[in-house]
Amino acid sequence: MALKKNVGTADRILRLVAGITMIYFGFIDTTVIADSLAATLLGIFGTIFLLTAIFSICPFYNLIGLNTCSDSNNDED
Repeated sequence: MALKKNVGTADRILRLVAGITMIYFGFIDTTVIADSLAATLLGIFGTIFLLTAIFSICPFYNLIGLNTCSDSNNDED
């Protein structure tokens, strides 16, 4: 079963910005968040956001049946 793209362009941009920001504050600038567990979790979630933006596939969207991708961009690779 191949996963279909379900993350649209605007969603991808938001995920990229949010993911990079979370990775920065979670792994790079750890002085902003005092709790190391919270910083690590933030960095992990940022990595997930970044990966879903890069591959345009969100497993959570598949679970709830959401698709922000237009039909013309929904090709199977």
